[in-house]
Amino acid sequence: ACADADEHFHKVGAGDGEERDVRLTGDRLGQQRFAGAGRADQQRALRELRADGGVFLRIMQEDRGYIARFEEFTRDMQKETEWLLYDFNQSSPEDGERRTQILKKLFRDDNLTAIIKPPFHCDYGFNIHFDGFSFVNYNCSILDTSPVYLGENVFIAPNVCIACAGHTIHPDDRCVYNTSKPIRIEKNVWIGANVVILPGVTIGEGCVIGAGSVVTKDIPPFSVAVGNPCRILRKITDDDRVRKEYVLD
Repeated sequence: ACADADEHFHKVGAGDGEERDVRLTGDRLGQQRFAGAGRADQQRALRELRADGGVFLRIMQEDRGYIARFEEFTRDMQKETEWLLYDFNQSSPEDGERRTQILKKLFRDDNLTAIIKPPFHCDYGFNIHFDGFSFVNYNCSILDTSPVYLGENVFIAPNVCIACAGHTIHPDDRCVYNTSKPIRIEKNVWIGANVVILPGVTIGEGCVIGAGSVVTKDIPPFSVAVGNPCRILRKITDDDRVRKEYVLD
């Protein structure tokens, strides 16, 4: 399990290829925007642009992995999220409308139809995207340093962790850089209790992920997958349909 997980994160943290290109996007944008200025002025202007989240927010919301320095993840970007989560997680069970309004603000989605049971935890909220109804059970944690896409009718059991964020393999880099890749969970997926989903993973339509699994790689549609690391056990077929004679009237 550790070998697979290390390989998965090493591809993100190695600093080569697509991820390195995304990491440099902020500098390129700053240089293009302030092309007429000297290098020192470019860097100062870029720092000011980053201070209000401009460049880095754009990078965070792209459907590609990136490597960033820890100072990019400023506390100001999370303050509102932390207060919204505090209000949601401390809210009364009888105050359903207030909970709904908090979640709409957290996810910046006025049409939100997902049901989420507190406690719920995330880094930002704006990077979590629901495509219709989903059910998220108790104590779900989503590290949305990249986009997280949840398709229609996704069911998430208690204590699930969905982590876009990662760290570099080499210890000399680990205190300097943070890594991130988007996660996509397609429609009609059931995630069992205590599952961990690692950066860059796509779980295909209709899948069942068994309780306690650690998902390190993509899972193709209509699969039952279990284990650490999570592996395909079998395909879902019509034999898995509920037999009506067993259903209580």
